Amino acid sequence: MEGIARATIVRELSTDLASHAVGEEVEVAITVGDGGQQSIKAVKNIAVIEKSTRPDGGAAAFYCLGVRADTSWVAVEYLVRNWRRLAKQFKDEDFIIVLGSAWEADYFADYPEPTLLAAVRVPRS
Repeated sequence: MEGIARATIVRELSTDLASHAVGEEVEVAITVGDGGQQSIKAVKNIAVIEKSTRPDGGAAAFYCLGVRADTSWVAVEYLVRNWRRLAKQFKDEDFIIVLGSAWEADYFADYPEPTLLAAVRVPRS
């Protein structure tokens, strides 16, 4: 949709290097409606959560994506565990959250809370 904010794990756009090796820097590009862009970089296992609401004020969609399968799970788990806090913080606004976790975390044994790298409020157009 035009004007919608989006977060992209930059390497997703390249056909040459689709995955990240442990310990590599990961970049997330956040583009907001007017084309303004913000870049978040970290040597972390990155996860992104986006909340986008239809322009007519209808249903909201949540997108949870990680650099690897384990951080896709971390994004969903973070959303579930922090839902009430996020609802208070952002109310009915759209947002993009970028999280970072240790590359070596063992999510089968424990849920170490990821680091909040960025929280972007997305104005509706």
